[in-house]
Amino acid sequence: MKDKLIKLLKSEINALTTEEIVSKLNLNTDEILEVQKILNDMVQKGEIYYTKKGKYILFENCRDLKMLIKKDLVSFLWKIKKIFILSENI
Repeated sequence: MKDKLIKLLKSEINALTTEEIVSKLNLNTDEILEVQKILNDMVQKGEIYYTKKGKYILFENCRDLKMLIKKDLVSFLWKIKKIFILSENI
């Protein structure tokens, strides 16, 4: 399921809500909780960004995001020739 989510987010330029993700993946009601859990996990690990508007997007698709600071995660993102460095790699 995580691979499907990543593939979908890579194909989208704009951030998506959970409802949009579920709709685009044609998921049934049983899979919605699983998708939400995976999305939350990906956000916590710094794999994707959760916007203030409640949407999900890959960092590589964020136009203006330079630095993300969370409670337990500090990720510096330099968008120069698509070079991204997460805190776990610093």
